[in-house]
Amino acid sequence: MAKQALRLLVLFVITLSFCGCSKQYQSERILYKATKLARTILISPEAVAPQEFERTAGLYRTIFEKYADTQSARRARIALGGLYLSKKEYEEARGIFKKVLELYPDDKGACIEAHFAIGKSYESEDMWPKAVTEYRKIMDGYAETEMALSLPMYIASKDNNYDSAILYYTKLTKEYPQSELGFRAENFIVMCYVKKEDWLQAEKGLEKLVMDYPMAKNLALSLRMIANISTQRLNNPDTARTFFKSFLEKHPEHPLKEYLEKGLEAIENVSIEK
Repeated sequence: MAKQALRLLVLFVITLSFCGCSKQYQSERILYKATKLARTILISPEAVAPQEFERTAGLYRTIFEKYADTQSARRARIALGGLYLSKKEYEEARGIFKKVLELYPDDKGACIEAHFAIGKSYESEDMWPKAVTEYRKIMDGYAETEMALSLPMYIASKDNNYDSAILYYTKLTKEYPQSELGFRAENFIVMCYVKKEDWLQAEKGLEKLVMDYPMAKNLALSLRMIANISTQRLNNPDTARTFFKSFLEKHPEHPLKEYLEKGLEAIENVSIEK
């Protein structure tokens, strides 16, 4: 009796597993077909016949209505939102992306994509403040992602106000010291000052970056930028010379010691010429 019950249990589990695999397989097949049709629409949305658009949209809807518990369902919702964005049906698109946020709050990738798409829809309708609100949701909720890191610079380029971006990146450097995220944030701070053409602060930012991350892969580039800014932008090679000497004193056996010494020599020659 016990053996028979065990066999039935195993059979039940296998059946459930098979059904799950079958659902995923069927949904993937429909998704593939819909995606293939969507490519044509995305290339030239205005030229697509309404019935062709509805056919593609209908396939995406079939997936998340019939196979709601599959991975394909969330991908289908996001794709459908993108389809409506391409047709400039922004309100419809936003409704779909808001549903993504409601249904999949723990899916970081889906939420970032949804917030960004909603932001772009507002931007396309010249509703910039609403777009920024969506972008900031990414910056505040998913700070460690590539999208969140790039958005402050994007917003600053539109507003021509890099101070806000600098504050955001500075906050990250304090919250994530000695980390990849902190390193990237310091790089973005330098980029902001370069965009502002605030060369003194750009040089100071580079010096801090080099001291905080002396073994960074792009260290040579940062050192070269310090030398170029001090000699060409600030017309003051002494600042670079002082920094190079300070760095060598702190890291006398650094792998780039020879590079630093040659750089120091070049800066000395610039000083003599001046």
